[in-house]
Amino acid sequence: MMTKNDVTAEFSVKKGKLHVQSARYKTRIQASSTQTVRVEAQNGNKTPIVCDSRTVEVKGRAATINLNKQFSGSEISVWTIGKDPPTRAESRRREIVWEAFHRKNRVLYNSFVSTIWLSKALPQGLPPLPPPPSIEFDKPLNPSQEAAIKRILSDAEEDRITVIHGPPGTGKTTVIAAATNSISVATPKRSVWLVAQSNVAVKNIAEKLASVDFYKFCLLVSEGFHFDWHEHIYSKIERNVIRSDDFPKDHVMADRQLLDARVILCTLSMMSADAITIFAKVAPVQMVIVDEASQIELGAYIPLLHTFSRTLAKLVFIGDDKQYRMPCHIGNFISRHIYDCKLQTVHKDTSWNVCRFVDVTKGVEQKNGHSWTNQEEFAMILHVARRLIKQGKSFRIITGYDAQRNFMESRLKAAKLPWEDKVFNVDAFQGNEEDYILISVVRSSKPGFLSNERRANVMLSRCKRGMFIFSSRTFLGGPGSHTLVGRLAAECGERAWISSRQILNGSW
Repeated sequence: MMTKNDVTAEFSVKKGKLHVQSARYKTRIQASSTQTVRVEAQNGNKTPIVCDSRTVEVKGRAATINLNKQFSGSEISVWTIGKDPPTRAESRRREIVWEAFHRKNRVLYNSFVSTIWLSKALPQGLPPLPPPPSIEFDKPLNPSQEAAIKRILSDAEEDRITVIHGPPGTGKTTVIAAATNSISVATPKRSVWLVAQSNVAVKNIAEKLASVDFYKFCLLVSEGFHFDWHEHIYSKIERNVIRSDDFPKDHVMADRQLLDARVILCTLSMMSADAITIFAKVAPVQMVIVDEASQIELGAYIPLLHTFSRTLAKLVFIGDDKQYRMPCHIGNFISRHIYDCKLQTVHKDTSWNVCRFVDVTKGVEQKNGHSWTNQEEFAMILHVARRLIKQGKSFRIITGYDAQRNFMESRLKAAKLPWEDKVFNVDAFQGNEEDYILISVVRSSKPGFLSNERRANVMLSRCKRGMFIFSSRTFLGGPGSHTLVGRLAAECGERAWISSRQILNGSW
């Protein structure tokens, strides 16, 4: 596996080491014992210089790479070779599952595990729950929000696992804030852990707590995500943030950091960090509320449930099994081909023409280093982009190839069109969305990255109002017909296609 690391133009070479700055978080350079780094440059004679080595230090955006040869040049490109090493959460999960298969742990006897995975009734013997407190919240609540909060606060055995379903805009974060505040007022020493899949989701919960003047919480975040990359998004709650490079070595230090806070926020993967068990000695993991739970694969909960089995008394899942982003035609297709028809789509746009294919008949894939470009596809994209800009419509451009992304970004800039934060590699756009998405397929003879159904799914599921896919009928009806994009083209049929002539004439 080879990934291009986006870096800034400025770099320096000192004492056999390359000092460079990463430009994008998703493609940042990382120090890893399982990966090598390839640095490519050209000297004054245009002779390529290739150096394979390792990253020795990373601090925020800054990376230091060992060089094993004389190195000079005015421009460089950096590539990471090899698979990403497993995260601490992934490693811990594997350890627990391996031990369970070899009967070296009792995870299968865990009350929550046996109920969730083995469909057994929740047994007795769990840590006791306090009597349900009254709702303490200064903001108005509607009846459905009150009902959800009462389920979270309930001490009934049947509510040990509580599922709260709420579509976007129904105030799920308000429910979390109200329940958390109510518990804190009634039992100040009782701990509540608020977790989510993403750092941004965790941050959003924290900001909601702060908006209702609840500040008795601490937010735990990794140094790698926070420092030099995302400090700015924590400005409203900066005093409540504890970064991983400041995590305590013992419970005395943890007590000093938490003070009287017993509401802890972090990502689910952070719950596998060794330091969490130190925090848990001061703020035991008694109740866990999971936001955006539908986005989390079930196995990701195993480390949490196993590690804190002695103290965990209640588990609350909050989320939605529907998707509201994609128009119905696209959402229903994704549901059938990716989610076995289990993903429900709710969207006001039910028309077929939300997905259009542009037939770039002259488009040809061109090898560019370890990547690919297709200049003719971008020529068509440029026409569509100009029209969307004139109409005041928001759009982003996605491709599966870094070389094409770089090419398109530079050409947008040269055309004096909006180019910053406009063009993305599909991997860097995961978790994002936009009204209109323009997709450059690039390949014209072999499927390439389209064979990766996960990446193709991410690419096709980003639009809120419409999508333009630039390729050719010949390719998507031939070599690419078995891919997710090819199947979408076949399902949309002839009426979804726009010819290059129509794009150039503006008759679409």
